Amino acid sequence: MLLYTIYVFSSDPILAQWNAQNRLPSPHPLHYALAYGLWLIPALVGWFMLRQAQPRLAVFAAAWLLLAPVLLYLPIPTQRRLIEAVQLPLAGLAVLGLTTTLTASRRWAVAALLALLTPTTLLLWLGASFAATRPAEPVFLPAAQVSVFNWLAREAQPGQVALAAYDTGNALPAYTPLAAYIGHGPETIALEDKRPRVARFYAADTPDAERRTLLAEGRIAYVLFGPRERALGGFDPARVGYLEWAYAEGDYAVYAVRP
Repeated sequence: MLLYTIYVFSSDPILAQWNAQNRLPSPHPLHYALAYGLWLIPALVGWFMLRQAQPRLAVFAAAWLLLAPVLLYLPIPTQRRLIEAVQLPLAGLAVLGLTTTLTASRRWAVAALLALLTPTTLLLWLGASFAATRPAEPVFLPAAQVSVFNWLAREAQPGQVALAAYDTGNALPAYTPLAAYIGHGPETIALEDKRPRVARFYAADTPDAERRTLLAEGRIAYVLFGPRERALGGFDPARVGYLEWAYAEGDYAVYAVRP
């Protein structure tokens, strides 16, 4: 499976481009030390306990953890993803170490542990509370925009492509079966080339021939027109013959591309 994945991402031009622009480099080692260093202490205690009970498993767990610093800085685009797998043995060993330590310790040790865990819980709870009490994008979308998305979910066919501003295209696939021409950094192939073309499409002074070329090359079936699209330029899709009004709600509208 690993060799096949390497082959596919090297031979397929789309996947190769996606892999090239999906860059998640590892930060400075100090960041990892601050994030995981504290849990290495109980994990070390847990490892000694594991070595007494299951020596072979302890060797496997140690090798897994010791390989992490090497894997995190391999010359691959997605270095930072590799820390996720390290959390499994680290958490298991830390729980084993904490269970052993706290069982033999006084109550103040339990209180100290809870004090260390509380800030993370509070940050998550407060963050969610602020987001819920202050409705704003991207957590909340305008009702008119959702209405347009719901219409597209009913009318559009899977695999069709919609043209919209970057932020609109980012939310579009979550609500509809449409593919967004642009809308996600690594997921939009050749984003650096496509993004200025979208801006040109919505500009008022762009020749219609240039817009038609984009619609044809991108296999665009629908053109979305809302506040973000208006901000790109003064283009009025209702005044051209190659776009047909299909649906509107509030400040949001959908135009179907005429064959």
